Amino acid sequence: MERRPSWFLEGLVPELPEARCAEATEPLWDDTVHGESAERQRARHHAAQRICAQCPVQQRCYQVGAELQAPGVWGGVLFEDATAYGKREAAA
Repeated sequence: MERRPSWFLEGLVPELPEARCAEATEPLWDDTVHGESAERQRARHHAAQRICAQCPVQQRCYQVGAELQAPGVWGGVLFEDATAYGKREAAA
């Protein structure tokens, strides 16, 4: 079975079929993964952010994350506890 980001599975947002993460098989964008070290989490989030930097729907994804205040990587920005960390690569 194909693994999709948790926000697709939970139905939090409309699917963005053009998103680079739509075909993801790893939970790179998830806020936390059970049993994961802090170092591994940082590396995973950085990998997600590199993919987001090339995504055609990066801006819309960021907006959705900001609106939902959902933890995880949204449009290349890490949201933790309703706070955005990092810079958006694609300026509006």
